[in-house]
Amino acid sequence: MEKGWRNLVLGAVGLTAMGAVLLASGFPAPAPKQAVYGQELPPAHTAPASAAAAAAAPAPGPGREAAKNPEEGFSSLLQELRASPANGAGWGELGLLAMQLRRYPVAADAFATALETEPLNLEYRTGYANALLFLGMARSAIREYRTLVQQQPENPVAHMNLGVALSHGSPPDIDGAVKEWNEVVRLAPGEPVAAKAQEYLASYRRP
Repeated sequence: MEKGWRNLVLGAVGLTAMGAVLLASGFPAPAPKQAVYGQELPPAHTAPASAAAAAAAPAPGPGREAAKNPEEGFSSLLQELRASPANGAGWGELGLLAMQLRRYPVAADAFATALETEPLNLEYRTGYANALLFLGMARSAIREYRTLVQQQPENPVAHMNLGVALSHGSPPDIDGAVKEWNEVVRLAPGEPVAAKAQEYLASYRRP
């Protein structure tokens, strides 16, 4: 099986040996408690995505995330981007910082701008999808996660997060979410992401 997904993170929290979030080297992805892999959103059947987002605590990522004051790094980078708005990588980094600061609307805009410069960049699309889900925009997030799954069908984290988004939809598509999490278990047996998927599956198992 292709293991390239190990270096990916679905853009907003930082991947720790497959124990973080979505897709893109250096860009973390959500880890569910039914949430995006790596960002600990509570189960969809106990709290809506919007409420979960308020309690999320994204992990650090590359670049300015190491700054002692993320606010300063955010402001400094924003000034640079105003002077050089064609910097797609800079917008991606701003999106990451905004996720750390829980400024989800800014993160969504930043990742969307980064995608305009590189439409096929999985890191940026992952970050965009994560930000949308944390904003409670499950339908839009599902669309982006489906695109990621189409681009990387062997990536278990993409399937994990698509399942999370489906479980947060209105109405929730639990059958669809279960299908995605079963695919995670098939693709990554023995991996932490598969263990998390099994945890989700167990939470929806009927007695």
